[in-house]
Amino acid sequence: MDPVRHRVDVLKNVSFIPQLPPPVKLSIDELLTYIQQSTATPKKAIIAEAEGMELDIKNHLSKPFFKLSGGMKQKLLIAIALAKQSRLLIFDEPTANLDPKGRDNFYRLLSDIDHPCSTLFITHRVDEVKGLVNRMIYMDLGKVVEDENI
Repeated sequence: MDPVRHRVDVLKNVSFIPQLPPPVKLSIDELLTYIQQSTATPKKAIIAEAEGMELDIKNHLSKPFFKLSGGMKQKLLIAIALAKQSRLLIFDEPTANLDPKGRDNFYRLLSDIDHPCSTLFITHRVDEVKGLVNRMIYMDLGKVVEDENI
């Protein structure tokens, strides 16, 4: 699909986790409601994925997203992306704000995905993703310097 002409349809099939969490001023509950209404991703599914990341958001629903710690924000963004069950997952430094246990939980949840999807990792932690990927592309200043199948 052409991402310009078919933007809405393309975005229905893509989940993205940014390196830096956006400055969302909504409460967690408002954010989950927004996600549910805009992407048809059930709140229950997001909460279940958050629990898989060992993030108890039920006790933080009234808390503003921007007041969460960096690790909590990242866990919630991961939960939202995984709960959406997109055909393409794009992760930009997904484990940057996670402690070792959070990173383990993230990769465990990725290995549990049971729907067809492709994943694109942008990361400096190549050792963490080696077992998950079938191709590695190294870039320098926006140019491909190496492209290898694994």
